[in-house]
Amino acid sequence: MSLLYRRQLNNSPFLPFEQLLSRSLSATPDQNKEVIFTPRVDIHETGESYQLVAELPGVEKEQIDITVEDSTLTISASNQTSKPVTDTEQASETDQIIKSERRFGCYQRSFSLGENIDQENINARFNNGLLALTIPKAAPQDAQTQRIEIH
Repeated sequence: MSLLYRRQLNNSPFLPFEQLLSRSLSATPDQNKEVIFTPRVDIHETGESYQLVAELPGVEKEQIDITVEDSTLTISASNQTSKPVTDTEQASETDQIIKSERRFGCYQRSFSLGENIDQENINARFNNGLLALTIPKAAPQDAQTQRIEIH
């Protein structure tokens, strides 16, 4: 960081906020406490379905759980352990982490599907850390008129 930039930053009225934000983003989470992250998603609507894409970095396909219960879609995933960057990288007892900015923990997010969803035909694909769900819309039901007798 240049000296000029540091001087400008020190005169910023946002300096306390920037320092707090910097500390909170670089803080190391307590290893004994489970951390739950909310995955970022994009949702698009087409004529026949909704397309949902969720970011799940560092997660393997086998670590993802997708459920639908009472019209609520829940995506859960876990990447509890740090993996080496390469297959040949070995951790020794003398190695220590100097800085760790990657996220490790659980991901979870729920969505209310509503009534116009075909829950039986939801399709999921996972590639390069992106979970893509195709959530088909239910066929519109014709409005039926029912005659009610008066007793």
